[in-house]
Amino acid sequence: MGVSQSIITPYKGAEIIAIPRGVYSDIIKHIKSEYPMIALGILVGLFQKNHAIVFHTVKLKNIKPSLDNYAMDEKEWMRRIQEANNLGLKYIGIYHSHRGSANPTQYDIQKMRECPGEIFLIIHAKKNKIIDIRAWKYGENGKGLTEVKILRI
Repeated sequence: MGVSQSIITPYKGAEIIAIPRGVYSDIIKHIKSEYPMIALGILVGLFQKNHAIVFHTVKLKNIKPSLDNYAMDEKEWMRRIQEANNLGLKYIGIYHSHRGSANPTQYDIQKMRECPGEIFLIIHAKKNKIIDIRAWKYGENGKGLTEVKILRI
């Protein structure tokens, strides 16, 4: 596909993910529009010190729509990251919905291990309401699963 590994490898020092109100609202609208199926997309923006600042999201198609799992077209994922990179934005991670909790599943953890430092923003939705939102990353400096602080700006 010709996509550089450096384009899809997120910055590993982010301890805080900052999400502007408009971007947060877009994510919530997407989650609610797909409910009860899992919705997903990518988070792009810039990194400043230990902050990942989300400027934009891009919806991704769940190619195996389900109530409990998701799958993305990896070519679409890489193409969308490349498009963001062409605009001067960096890949931060993905967001997706859960019906059970905002904690990562074993599948999520497996996906995080494939791209250490990638932030997973997990939105717990139930009956078209948002219950909880948490962010996670995996595998920096020998660390396992780590929660990332969310800052709504």
